[in-house]
Amino acid sequence: MARFEERIAGVSSGSGGGSEDTSYRPQWFRRQIDETSQEVSYQYTNEYWECKSKQDWSRCPDIF
Repeated sequence: MARFEERIAGVSSGSGGGSEDTSYRPQWFRRQIDETSQEVSYQYTNEYWECKSKQDWSRCPDIF
């Protein structure tokens, strides 16, 4: 149980006070900026289904 509590403490202490976390990268999406509107969007890369078919979850974070 101590390991779980340490991880929870690490996650909650790194919240950053509500500012956007620029270090986070989605696992299954690619960030794009629209050339016309300059809006940020995310495009699905289809890598999830490749990993799922191989049962390769090494890219997923250890959440527990």
